[in-house]
Amino acid sequence: MPLNLFLSYSHKDEDLRNQLATQLTILERLELILPWHDRRIGVRDEWSYEIDEHLRAAQIVLLLLSPDFLASSYCFDIEVKFAFIRHSIHQAVVIPIILRPCDWAGTPFAHLPALPKYARLSLSGAIRMKPLPKWPNPSARRPALLRPNAPQPGQPLSPH
Repeated sequence: MPLNLFLSYSHKDEDLRNQLATQLTILERLELILPWHDRRIGVRDEWSYEIDEHLRAAQIVLLLLSPDFLASSYCFDIEVKFAFIRHSIHQAVVIPIILRPCDWAGTPFAHLPALPKYARLSLSGAIRMKPLPKWPNPSARRPALLRPNAPQPGQPLSPH
């Protein structure tokens, strides 16, 4: 059974939310998650009821962080508070996702591990991206097929 996933975001970040939704599509196809966001509310649906119902059903709440998310009264004062009530009683997991650099050091979710995993808060609360780990030098350990005098595909191995 797929996990219900609630995406809390500012409408000013809709393009970034769409990009994340594209990345999550494979998990949705594999029926591992069932993502939901407020753009799935029908024209005739009562929007606050729909949001509340999906927040109640969510096992995972993604907080898509940006300056606009933090400035949104609805996101911060309603969705975040309700998500954290469920998080504190172990009914849901809250995961901050950093869309754009923002100062979230004083928020109720500042202690949670955020994604991307290499993002860290500085003392001032600004996001600093740690460099990604370096891959080994490709020429340092070349496969046998790329080494000089190595047997090539279809050649018999020499018996030394």
